[in-house]
Amino acid sequence: MINKGQFLIALPSLIVALVIYKMPGKDVARVAAQIMGDLFSGYLVGWVLAIIAIMGWYFHARYQRRIADREIKRICSERNRLQSEKVGSKLPSSKG
Repeated sequence: MINKGQFLIALPSLIVALVIYKMPGKDVARVAAQIMGDLFSGYLVGWVLAIIAIMGWYFHARYQRRIADREIKRICSERNRLQSEKVGSKLPSSKG
C-alpha cells in the first residue's frame, strides 16, 4: 500500500463529522453560530492561517514528489542509454 498522506487529513475530519453527527440538531446550530462569530471577530484567524499553511505544505510536498519522481526516471533512462552505448548492446534489466 502506498502512503500518500491522506490519513492525516481524513482522521480529524472523520472525528469532527462523527461528533457533529452525534450532537442534537439545536446544539449543532449553536456551535456553528459560535464558530462563525469567532471567525468574524478574529479570534480564530490563527487557526485558519495554520490550516491554510498546512494545506499549502501538503500540495507543495505532493508537487515536489512528482518532480523528483520524473527526474529519477529521466536519470535512469539517460544512464541506461549511456550504458548501452558504451557496451554496444542493450544490457539486461536488474529488476527482479
